[in-house]
Parts: sequence; C-alpha cells; structure tokens
Amino acid sequence: MKGKVAVEGSPPRDGLCAAAGIPGGMAFESGDGLVLWDASTGDVRRIAEGETSFVSDAQENLLAWCTLQCHEMHVTDVGSEQPAEVVQVSFPPEAGGGFVARDGRFSPNGQYLAMVAGPYEAIGTLVVLDMSTGTTEVVPLPQTFNAPNLEWSRDGSQLFIASNSYDTDTMTIGRYDIESGTVEAVTLPVGGGLGFVVLDRSEADAFFTDELVAPDECPSPGTSPSERTEICGFALAVP
Repeated sequence: MKGKVAVEGSPPRDGLCAAAGIPGGMAFESGDGLVLWDASTGDVRRIAEGETSFVSDAQENLLAWCTLQCHEMHVTDVGSEQPAEVVQVSFPPEAGGGFVARDGRFSPNGQYLAMVAGPYEAIGTLVVLDMSTGTTEVVPLPQTFNAPNLEWSRDGSQLFIASNSYDTDTMTIGRYDIESGTVEAVTLPVGGGLGFVVLDRSEADAFFTDELVAPDECPSPGTSPSERTEICGFALAVP
C-alpha cells in the first residue's frame, strides 16, 4: 500500500483519546471538552471546555459531537480560527434515551447526518438531519438494535444499520431509503459481527469463498481474535 503523509507532528497526550481527523490535524475527546489540534503549528483549540465530550463523526470541516448524556448532537465548523456551530439537534423524547454518542454518520456527499437514539442495548429510533435545511426526520425502526453501527451506501441514497452481534448467534440488520422514506429490518441466523461495510452485490463475491455452507456451519467466534484460519462463506438467499 502506498500513500502520502498529509500531516505530521506531536499531538498533546494527557487524558486525550484520538477521535477523528480534521483539516490539518485531529480532534481529540477528553473529560474537559474536545481538543482540536493543528499539526503544523501545534496550536490547540477547545470546544465545550469543562465537559466530557465525544466525537460522533467528521467530514471535511464539519465535526459532529455531543457531551456526556448526548441529549443534543452538535455540528460545528472547525475550519476557521474560531469554531462555529452550524446546527444543534435534540434527541426525540419518544426514543427513550439520548443519541448514541459515537454512532452518527455523515452521508458521503455531506447532505445528511444519521443518528440513532434510545437505550443502548435496544435502539429503536433513527434520526436523519438534512444539512441543507436543518430539518430532521425521526424514523421509528421496525426492530430494536443492540449497540448498532451505521454505514451509508456510496451514493448516499441508503443507510444501513447492523446490531453488534459479538458472541451471539444472530444479527439484526436494517436499511433506510432516503428518497422513499421506507425502512426495513431482518434478523439473520449468523452473529459474531462488530462492524460492517456496504458493498454493491457485484463486489461482494470477493469477500466469500467459492464453497458455501449453511449459517450454522459457520459458528460465531467466542473470543477476540476469533482464531479462525479460513474464510467462512455462506448464502443468505438463492438468486
């Protein structure tokens, strides 16, 4: 793999957790607000000083973040010397809990920010913020999700949700279509997942073996790392 170093320097260390890359540096989480570090100058700026803060996602100059209870999700423009808040979204009371702090995701084109809210082990509400209008769409999910992850399709037309299924034998996945507003979910008889990627069907064959097996012949890993030595391929449906 070849690449080019974009920024380089020695960031501050004490009590910080690296969270996201921002133009020219990094954003760090801390118990004393967010720390924005400029790699070329070493300068540090802070957001929400004095409060435990978390980064949800970043795209170009925009940083999505919240404080400890995550009752509000903030989107801040960190591209200027003085960070400026773009929009603030409150969690919907019907969700039964705040936003999941680190699970917000900007769509690839930056038009939307997707978030989930509710009790962490039974997330049942999706919130989609339209960055161009500042309006939100609150979407009740047809099933609840345990500690879910979110990922967009490459064209930003669909959002996918998957429960954390580590050390379990089932996984709940969902799909939300931006244009139609429809949402669907299904529980699959396979687990052991921590995260996922969204691929077009034509790309997926590179991730599976030629020999397919039944899901129950591909047991979930019980330890980390999984100690599997071979890829375990299976078919969820017959074309």
